[in-house]
Amino acid sequence: MKPFPFLDAAPPGVDVHVERLMLSGLDLDAGARRRMGDAFTAELTTLLAAGPDNASRPRSLVIRHLRLALPAAAPSADPRLLGRQIAQALFRRLSQ
Repeated sequence: MKPFPFLDAAPPGVDVHVERLMLSGLDLDAGARRRMGDAFTAELTTLLAAGPDNASRPRSLVIRHLRLALPAAAPSADPRLLGRQIAQALFRRLSQ
């Protein structure tokens, strides 16, 4: 008998690490950056959890640099909305 049989039934996890997120033309203070980052993380987590099953995802993927097209954002745009839009753009690109 295996010591942890429940592990066989568990779907493989997804580990995402974003080293740096560079946004040209936006000057956000520390609080706004934190809100944007939190919204980005929450939205990407939601999208990955609701996306296609893990069997169709690559086992390993390293992207050194990725340029995304984002909707035009006013400098005063809500950082949470911006974080969600960035996560959606990243997810669309990774799903291609």
